[in-house]
Amino acid sequence: MITIRGEQRPSKVAWSTPLLFPLSTLSLEGARKIVVNIANENTINEFTIRLLEAIDGIPLAITLVATLLRDGEDSASLWTRWSMDSTQIINVGDDRQSSLDCSIALSVNSSRMTKNPETRLLLAALSLLPDGFPKGDTLESLQNCLGISSIHTILQTLHTVALVQVNNPDTSRIQMLSPIRLFCQHFLAQEIADALPKIVNHYLDILKAAGYNWENSVNYYKITPEVRNMHTIFQKLFLAEIQKDDLAEFIKALDYLTNWSTYIGYYSKDTIQLALIKTEHNCFLHANCLFSIASLYLWEDDYIHAIEHFKEAANIFQETKAFLLQARALRLLGETLCMMSELDKGEIVLRTSLDLYTAENGIQVTQPQADVKFGLGSLYLARGQLQDAERYLTNALEDYEKTQDLIGQAKATGALAQIHKFCDNLIKAEEFANQALEIAKKANYALGEGASLQGLGQIYLCTDRIMDAHQALEKALLIFKHRKQFTDQLLVVEMLGKVYIQLDQLSAAETLLKPYHSMDSNTINPGYVLTTLGWLHTCGDRLDKAKHYLNAALQLHQKFKNRLGQANVFAHLGIMYL
Repeated sequence: MITIRGEQRPSKVAWSTPLLFPLSTLSLEGARKIVVNIANENTINEFTIRLLEAIDGIPLAITLVATLLRDGEDSASLWTRWSMDSTQIINVGDDRQSSLDCSIALSVNSSRMTKNPETRLLLAALSLLPDGFPKGDTLESLQNCLGISSIHTILQTLHTVALVQVNNPDTSRIQMLSPIRLFCQHFLAQEIADALPKIVNHYLDILKAAGYNWENSVNYYKITPEVRNMHTIFQKLFLAEIQKDDLAEFIKALDYLTNWSTYIGYYSKDTIQLALIKTEHNCFLHANCLFSIASLYLWEDDYIHAIEHFKEAANIFQETKAFLLQARALRLLGETLCMMSELDKGEIVLRTSLDLYTAENGIQVTQPQADVKFGLGSLYLARGQLQDAERYLTNALEDYEKTQDLIGQAKATGALAQIHKFCDNLIKAEEFANQALEIAKKANYALGEGASLQGLGQIYLCTDRIMDAHQALEKALLIFKHRKQFTDQLLVVEMLGKVYIQLDQLSAAETLLKPYHSMDSNTINPGYVLTTLGWLHTCGDRLDKAKHYLNAALQLHQKFKNRLGQANVFAHLGIMYL
């Protein structure tokens, strides 16, 4: 058997046909088996698995890791060293078969690579992108931003020496294996320094063009696969020296990136925390970063930290006379207070936000003002002030239509469906909920789809269409799980539990509900789930358990000042005692 590096075969050899495919990287299970064979079963633990995931299935790397484990190094120690020194630790000798760095260096320093300096520049640029770069027409934009001559020729060279994967049928992206990326970042320092600002400018252009325009499908499909790349690039950027004049542009782009990240469910605070350090001596830019990290806390249902950072941002915006940004921070602060059941405080803050917008914009209709009206309408809906809620939500919907904001239209239409449900106008409620679902789909607004399906599930329950409710709520739960929306999951799970109880599937209901009743009750209120668990045990004639869950639910609703939740528990306790 002859083994070769890369894809080019020696000439003047009568190769049998068809040619065998090159060996691919190994699966995690395949890597685990190699470690067990070389070391033993006892070496497999969480640190070993992390290491195997990090080395991306490279056979040599797996073999060397297994050898180090066999020779007595602890996997926790090995993982700690990998976190600091990456590929340099996978070394049991000084030749290409016993050192991962030596093996990679053979390719990086090969004659094909040294013929054209642009090859190393492209290699360095790709090493900065953990999710690789898309094939096709967008390669021209990468060529232009790096200022290289023929990207396709260079890529073929990189592929020939086995440094990038170009023809992988499982992906539409050009990718590097993790150990090769880490090697390049360590040993190609000058090329990395040259490539970083050029790649940053490439992604800046994409973010500026997209802005906050999520419902545009072109923007959505262009940005979504690049979000992790953008975070990695911005983290490198904020760790480097930045010209004072450029910092404002980068912080604005980071605001766009944060909004896109939360929209698709990527909740990483690492980039913003670096930006907070970088902007310590610029109050205005620092406030923008505080707002961004507060938004992330809000999406993670960490309301306490969200409130703290929104308040700090709003105060700085007021001091710097950035009144529109102050209004924006106050709007989200008000909405967060409402989520904490602080409705009176939330109303005051939202009205202050609306007054600021009105003072700055006059009679001009803007999407941010529509957002505040939507927030007030939702607040009045939670209070049961249905006429006030309908007035504000209808006004918000009209403004969203004027500003062509599909996401806003989906939210407002869904909230109006809830009002019709509370008024027992179920036909109208279902009509509005279906409209909201269609608008959300048109806008690529997954959370809106989930909310609309949840609303439809409630309506179906009210009309005894149990199986329709089950189907809608299951779809909603899948969306909220995918987007890590725990508060929304709680609401859907509580309703699904009731569906199972109505279907007399008590064990299925308990299996569904139990994982949620123990969620962190400092920021999320699982009271309704506990109430449903109490009702489940009441139906099963397990009254001691029922009383335990209902009393726990009551304490949570009291903690979160949720009076409707408390009333609901008292009703269930009354039925239980009866």
